[in-house]
Amino acid sequence: MRVETAKIEKLVGDFEERLPSTREISLLLKEFENMAAEEEIDVELSPLARSQDTHKETIPYSIVARGSFHQVASFINRLERFKRYLKISDLNIGPEDEGVTEARFTLNTYRGLNPKTGDAS
Repeated sequence: MRVETAKIEKLVGDFEERLPSTREISLLLKEFENMAAEEEIDVELSPLARSQDTHKETIPYSIVARGSFHQVASFINRLERFKRYLKISDLNIGPEDEGVTEARFTLNTYRGLNPKTGDAS
């Protein structure tokens, strides 16, 4: 029983780390900017309207990333493997012109809510 309880507690801890209940937007944005800098691409991030359901708040951003195709693809791959739950949608990558391509997409992150109050727990 103790082994099973430890496994469940680890699973819950991992889930809470990926879908935190408190707002960590400034930390997320800093990590986003660091990833872009490491890939040596230019990015523009614009917040979009947030939405909520019983369990989570969806926090979307419109992203424009510019760099070589390889740099942009590597950046997107890093976002997909990020420790937080992130969803990339509406991805549109343009042709490479003089070594630069432009990718436009929506990036959603999430914040856990207390189902009883609708607020962060």
